[in-house]
Amino acid sequence: ETGVLSSGLSDDRSVRWSAKQMADAVKNLLEPAPVLAAPLGESVFEVGAMVSGRFEILEKLGTGGVATTWKVRDIFEEGNLKVLKQPHDESSFLIAVAEFSNAKKLNHPGCSKTREVHERPLPGFLISEYIPGVTLLEKSKELDFGISQAREIAKQCLSILSYIHQENLVHGDLSPKNIIVGDNGKVTLIDFGLLAPIGKIQQGGTPTTIAPEVAAGKPRSAQADLYSLGSTIVRILLGRQPNHPIVNSEGQAEIVSQPLTDQEIQQWGEGGEAFLKVLLR
Repeated sequence: ETGVLSSGLSDDRSVRWSAKQMADAVKNLLEPAPVLAAPLGESVFEVGAMVSGRFEILEKLGTGGVATTWKVRDIFEEGNLKVLKQPHDESSFLIAVAEFSNAKKLNHPGCSKTREVHERPLPGFLISEYIPGVTLLEKSKELDFGISQAREIAKQCLSILSYIHQENLVHGDLSPKNIIVGDNGKVTLIDFGLLAPIGKIQQGGTPTTIAPEVAAGKPRSAQADLYSLGSTIVRILLGRQPNHPIVNSEGQAEIVSQPLTDQEIQQWGEGGEAFLKVLLR
């Protein structure tokens, strides 16, 4: 600062700064230094680390196709656990931004809430509420998991989807990993990165549960969400897809339902057979 003043008040006119030079110098002094971000691709995320001086990483929850998710503690809010989604690259960050924007459209206890988007460190990250519980995929591996639990989970999912569809929207990516089941049995849907208006043509989705017509590039629909839910429940109970491709008599590819086998009927009993046949229609 003294250098700026001495240059502006010098008796020597040959070195004395102009008013514009003085204004630019003062502006540079007052402007904050730029935030230095970690180089793209360099990981600054690990258990025990502090992200942005605020989020303490407690546990790695998983890694998917576009992001790694972490359980974190927000030190600005005592006892407040959250989920940090760390995109793999800049294009994945754009998906996270879309999820943030989309989730704000929903207000339902069965829909997880997305709180914040942070641009630094690069390529950025997303903060969502932490939902205590396990994914449906994890739940299905418990020894006492059966038809009654699967039916109750499907019932709650249908109620949540009914709300989403009444808002003229589709979830777009129902799968065993995007359904959280709490200790009390409460179901919450997460990951709204593909939430979209009904009728929109949009790529993306979980390959094992996406509706065939959506995978073929047709518009998304409420029926496509219901297919994904049915496919999800069938997959966790039977460990397979609900349908398979064939070549019809005209030589064209066609998707047909794959009926229950005798072994599957025996595994789940009469009640399970009736439930699964509804899903396989």
